[in-house]
Amino acid sequence: MTSTAPEPAPVDTGPDDVPARRRRVSPGRVHLADVLVAAGTVLFGLLLAALWFRRDPFDLGSGHRVEAATADGLDSGLLVTALVLLVAASAWSLLPAVADAPTPFPRALVTTALTSLALLLTLVEWVTTLDIGVSVPGLLALLTAAAVAAVAVRQLVPQARAWVAAGRTPDVT
Repeated sequence: MTSTAPEPAPVDTGPDDVPARRRRVSPGRVHLADVLVAAGTVLFGLLLAALWFRRDPFDLGSGHRVEAATADGLDSGLLVTALVLLVAASAWSLLPAVADAPTPFPRALVTTALTSLALLLTLVEWVTTLDIGVSVPGLLALLTAAAVAAVAVRQLVPQARAWVAAGRTPDVT
């Protein structure tokens, strides 16, 4: 006698016929520039957490006293916005490692736009604080944002060239 057992339920497969439950992070799909954008974002966040300015207490006379104060990069709304933009750029650049997200334009275009905007916001905030004094963590944060934007542009150039070359129609004249 043979018994017939119920057949196992079909496995939900995703793209490339890989079972969905077995899909893992694929670090081979991430380029060095993507990792550098993420590392620069972490460094930028650490520099924002560092102390930028410190004012000692002093006496104004007649019993009035100014208390000591400190400020870091996270006290600025522009710098926090720049950090959020860099985190979004890092997430976008690392997205191919975990999911397929085809785009009709070069992938690095979004990363470049986000990092360039973060650089602009950081530059504006750094210039507005120059009247207080030059902050070493502020200068390093500006240079980090510039380096991340440069890496993103460096990644965009070959992708944009390939995209333009693929979009051209052959001349039949």
